[in-house]
Amino acid sequence: MFLQLLLDDFRIFKNQKIQLGETITAIAGHNATGKSTILGILGNSSELKSKYGTTITDKQFKAEFSELFKGSKTHDKVSGPIGSILYQHPALPEPLQIGLRVTWQKWTSDSEEKNRFRILNYWIDPFSTSTSKTSKKLPIPSFYLGLSRLYPLGENEQEVIEERKFKSKLTDSDLKWLFTNYKNILSLDDTIDSISNYEINKKRSGGINTPKYDYLGNSSGQDNLMQILYLLLSFIKLRSSWENQAEPWLGGLLLVDEIDATLHPAAQIRLVDLIYDISKYFNFQAVFTTHSLQILEYLNQKQTNDHDISIEYFTTANNILQIKHNPTYEAMENDMLISNYYLTNTQKRIVIYSEDSEARWLISRLLSEYEDRYRLIDIKLGGESLMALLYNDPAYFKNVLFILDGDKNILPTKYKDLPDRYNNVIFLPGNKGPEALLYEYLISLPPTHEILSNFFEKGLSLRFFKEMDPLTSSQYSHYKKDREKYKQWFIDNQRMFEDINLMKYWIEDHPDDYRKFKRNFKDKFNIVAGRTKIPKFN
Repeated sequence: MFLQLLLDDFRIFKNQKIQLGETITAIAGHNATGKSTILGILGNSSELKSKYGTTITDKQFKAEFSELFKGSKTHDKVSGPIGSILYQHPALPEPLQIGLRVTWQKWTSDSEEKNRFRILNYWIDPFSTSTSKTSKKLPIPSFYLGLSRLYPLGENEQEVIEERKFKSKLTDSDLKWLFTNYKNILSLDDTIDSISNYEINKKRSGGINTPKYDYLGNSSGQDNLMQILYLLLSFIKLRSSWENQAEPWLGGLLLVDEIDATLHPAAQIRLVDLIYDISKYFNFQAVFTTHSLQILEYLNQKQTNDHDISIEYFTTANNILQIKHNPTYEAMENDMLISNYYLTNTQKRIVIYSEDSEARWLISRLLSEYEDRYRLIDIKLGGESLMALLYNDPAYFKNVLFILDGDKNILPTKYKDLPDRYNNVIFLPGNKGPEALLYEYLISLPPTHEILSNFFEKGLSLRFFKEMDPLTSSQYSHYKKDREKYKQWFIDNQRMFEDINLMKYWIEDHPDDYRKFKRNFKDKFNIVAGRTKIPKFN
């Protein structure tokens, strides 16, 4: 498994580290930050001899840097070390350090000048009897798909040659796999009759034939996708047949430059999902570059640990190249769009609907540290009425948060499925309304509680709180409903709540309830933020 690429001095890279995910690595950032160069260096480090297997299009599993990128005699080093790759061999306890050096060589023995720019490995092979450093590549399959894959067939003046010699590699199950994933990713209902394999300008791939058009009429997006699917299938077939080899499987590198090019956002996500599932199951690594905020947001959400998926974000925002490992989506979005939190966040707040002013008072105290991230709507509606808004107009109201009182039970109603369906409904702590929650807290205080000792001079005591029971005190007897009695009690005592900072004590005495509510709020907030392009919590 490839762990890291360390570049000490190569082009824009000065003492930089790129960390690779066990399954997927997405390299993102602005143009001219060296993203594609990283793919070339990684791919150049390894190759698989053809005797072990080739791609569906009869190509060797390798990526030669000099065939992918041009060297500059003016700006590139003449010779010397540039960095190293850390690779974890499954049979070794510690990673191998594969040194990297540059050199200029002749293309052929007849060439007069050294115009071939190469990056060579230099390392000691622990499985060799020699203790000298070697320049041989790691015996691992790698393949690089660059932007040359995007050249549309219809715009090429050369004759397209239909290749038949590699058609035999596609079995019926291979074709079924290709058709299924092709149609799923592009959301196509077309009937696919067959695939025509072709070669043009050293590019080999396949195009689909349907009753309405043939492979020459495929769009750039269709052509791009088929090349990536061919490469995925090539790795699947190679890994599936590897049990017949004497050597252990050492992984592989699937490298794609600008994976999002020519694909619509939904197709981008489905393709990334497929690559993730295949590379994880068949034990190879996928590394790609992207400018797609949709892909970055999706991977940011999909990350469950620091190892499986890696996002390496390249930025020159501060005039030098900086590589951010697994930054927040908000950071990437702001850098990509050349915006910032302070320009956007004042108007980008999530709206919160609650039942009444008492609930809003409680919410604002429980979520005081996030007050610049939400806006409480001044409205008075019961819990079921709020759910009716979401039920009748989900297109709009799924983009707001609903915080219902803790005693609200919607399970017997037709709205019972809404919280799970839209993930934007939260309940206040406890199983009571805000007013009853606070009253029950006050009359349950231990005799030595800080509230009772600190505010005894102001007349606060357990006797006083019990005398002011909203349900039995004559002061509230003219109210018919218990809820009305509690509300008036709350209004009468709100100044006292503020003066003694009641919620500070409640939070200290109910840490688990408080943490659970905050966590629930942040989780639901981030879901709604994802729908509305509002910055999320980290």
